[in-house]
Amino acid sequence: MKAITQCDYEILLYIQNHLRTPFGNGFFSFMTFLGEFGWFWIALCVMLLVSKKTRRSGIVLLLALFLSWSLGEGLLKHIFLRTRPYIAHPDLIPLARRPRSSSFPSGHTATACAMGFTALRELRKRYSIPIFIIGLLVSLSRLYLGMHYPTDVIIGILLGLFSCCLAERLMWRLQDKSLLKHLA
Repeated sequence: MKAITQCDYEILLYIQNHLRTPFGNGFFSFMTFLGEFGWFWIALCVMLLVSKKTRRSGIVLLLALFLSWSLGEGLLKHIFLRTRPYIAHPDLIPLARRPRSSSFPSGHTATACAMGFTALRELRKRYSIPIFIIGLLVSLSRLYLGMHYPTDVIIGILLGLFSCCLAERLMWRLQDKSLLKHLA
């Protein structure tokens, strides 16, 4: 575990010392803002729920969002309690608001990737690809800004994918039982 943490640290130090730019600082701060408190993702789901044509997709995306948030923020962060990188390594300088929650897994990444993967499966490409790209950029912002270790982000991506699959499975079950036929 120490070797992984050391590798994580060296990647973050490299990003900080060689990849940060004034433009990147502003851009990735905005991308992280899109992931704050899930407001962007909730707004997207609400927009999809309004139209009968996209209501089923809106429900699946909302399920994926809820699952990724519940599993990441509600469960895994409380189990692992990993210290944020800038606390463990004072030479790492964070460029965003310092969260109070633990570092593992990245909640921004889990919810952003849950939305991105689910959008790819549920929506037309002209909508899903931009949503997926936003999800990836939100994930990368967490590394760029020094908020998470790379392994936090990798597990966040996997948690997002798992949440997408689980949300789709739940939707199929609900539709099979005729619980949501009138909604979707």
